[in-house]
Amino acid sequence: MDVVVKYICIILSVQLIIFALIVFKRKNGLETNNHLLSFLFITIAISLFDRILFLNKEFAVNNIPFAIFILDTFQLAVLPLLFLYAKSFTDSDFKLKPFHAFHLLPFLYCFF
Repeated sequence: MDVVVKYICIILSVQLIIFALIVFKRKNGLETNNHLLSFLFITIAISLFDRILFLNKEFAVNNIPFAIFILDTFQLAVLPLLFLYAKSFTDSDFKLKPFHAFHLLPFLYCFF
């Protein structure tokens, strides 16, 4: 069963990264929305990669032990990015401002 979950996580991670690149490059007048969505996709892909490392504990602990703790923190960035993405659709004059970074404080605190 773990093998199936590993392959599903790998496939989803690759798809999310491809979607993120496509959305990031798209020019439709909604660049802020597109950038937030692509960062959200990349964050979810990194979280899935963390799941793959969790299923391969022996490999991760022996070769890249620091990655287990660093990649876990990306899960803390998913909800703030989702909130900002939703806010960018509901507010017609939404622009990213420096105070929006406060939503990412738990992620930044755990990452650094």
